Amino acid sequence: MALFPFWFLFWIPNVVIRSVMEAMWGSVYGAAGTAAGIFAVVLALSIAIPVVAVVLAITLAVVPLAFAVAAVSMVFAVLTWPLRRALWSYNRRRSWKRWFYALDEPGEVEDPWRE
Repeated sequence: MALFPFWFLFWIPNVVIRSVMEAMWGSVYGAAGTAAGIFAVVLALSIAIPVVAVVLAITLAVVPLAFAVAAVSMVFAVLTWPLRRALWSYNRRRSWKRWFYALDEPGEVEDPWRE
């Protein structure tokens, strides 16, 4: 049972291709090279396919999770906007906006936070 992967990946393709090449060209050298090439391709795919599967699994798990977090935070922000607006007084909003826009044109408002 432990030799099944070896038989499946190497020995069976090797025997099949060796038999075909020997029957067609009467030589086993081409068969050995072809079998080695097939073995290399199978080995490369047996490494690459799980790596791609893991990357896809991580991507398909993390990206929807990030979208879900963004959607929940957006809904929370929209639902709490009236409360946040009520708690943030008009004068504080006005003074913060004046201070914020004062950064664009220095000299217009010196220290708006002291008002």
